[in-house]
Amino acid sequence: MEIKVGNIYAFKMTSGQEIVAKLSDMDDNYYHLAGPLTIAQGASGMEFIPAMFCAAVGEDSLMLKTSVDFISNAREDIKEVYEESLNPSSVIKPGKKQIITG
Repeated sequence: MEIKVGNIYAFKMTSGQEIVAKLSDMDDNYYHLAGPLTIAQGASGMEFIPAMFCAAVGEDSLMLKTSVDFISNAREDIKEVYEESLNPSSVIKPGKKQIITG
């Protein structure tokens, strides 16, 4: 399998965690990932969540190549949900908290 920049891949880490991300670049030691997401159990079943909650939004994350056990092309349905999850218009933002006085 040829790994190409710009494609969306599923990564199986040596820790067992699965990460889905778009490969934005790679070098000898690192995969440069745009929007890495992982899968977790949510209220309505399995959901994508950020792989790193504290990472800067919109910046690539670096994944050490030696931390990856497997890499494969993500399924088409996973790619679709991944891209929807990263779409800024699909993000639900919390409402502004207001103090009620009376």
